[in-house]
Amino acid sequence: MNVKALVCALLTVCLSQTVSADDHTSDSTSAEPFSIQVNVCSLKAGKSMKNYEKVFNAYLDWAKENDVDAFTVRQEPLFSPCQFCQSTRL
Repeated sequence: MNVKALVCALLTVCLSQTVSADDHTSDSTSAEPFSIQVNVCSLKAGKSMKNYEKVFNAYLDWAKENDVDAFTVRQEPLFSPCQFCQSTRL
């Protein structure tokens, strides 16, 4: 057996083990389908997070009344790309 064939055989065995190791073939039902909605926004001049909270809380109230399973995550940036561009004159 030449070296090239041996390397190919070893790679085939190693790669086939890693492919099956992630367990995609299991019959697990724990991963139910779900939907996600992402909104990216900025506040208009004269508006504050207090205004946002009012609208957002109204949405949560609506979700409860209509039996909508709402899971929310709010992420606020430390800086915006525009601030970076202005500070570096890009």
